[in-house]
Amino acid sequence: MSVGCISLQQGFERLLPHYNGWTVCEMLTSGLYKNHIRLWRNAVLLSPTDLRDEGLHVRAEIAPDGRWLCTIVGYPQPMRVQIVEVNDDDEVQTGKVILPPPPVWEVDAEGIEALLPPLRKGGTRKRTRQPKWSVLAEREIQRLCHIGSPLLENFSALYDHIEDHVTSEGGRVPKNKSRFRKEIRTLAGVD
Repeated sequence: MSVGCISLQQGFERLLPHYNGWTVCEMLTSGLYKNHIRLWRNAVLLSPTDLRDEGLHVRAEIAPDGRWLCTIVGYPQPMRVQIVEVNDDDEVQTGKVILPPPPVWEVDAEGIEALLPPLRKGGTRKRTRQPKWSVLAEREIQRLCHIGSPLLENFSALYDHIEDHVTSEGGRVPKNKSRFRKEIRTLAGVD
């Protein structure tokens, strides 16, 4: 690990309590390209030019268990592999190779700290604007559709799940429950 560095996932998780996961992803990508946050791949510092040349950017996704995952993706680069064995006894040649391990991505901790909301008197962080409930609900319904959740067939359970999800992500569910339920049915593709 490089001096003063943390893993990209740790940096992402450090920002999650203060911002929405999609916002954190955009903040990290922007910070890398503007060189406000430095990025290391396997303990080698990458410049903003390296990032642009390789088309690297931050990608965030929600795992089926609800955790946020973060990594760097880009254009596939030619891979160097170690050839272990070649078998040319048949018409078709076959070979065994050893693939390199996936890269270890690290960012500087100071750059992550600079993205946190400013401290107020008393040492607490200023609250960020709450995400819109409908956006949070739509993303969660898309995730549920992606994994084929049985919640999509039971609307009372779906309403409770979406309400819990929105509040856990820092949003507020509207007080008008009939409007909330109608919107959920629309997002789920029923109305």
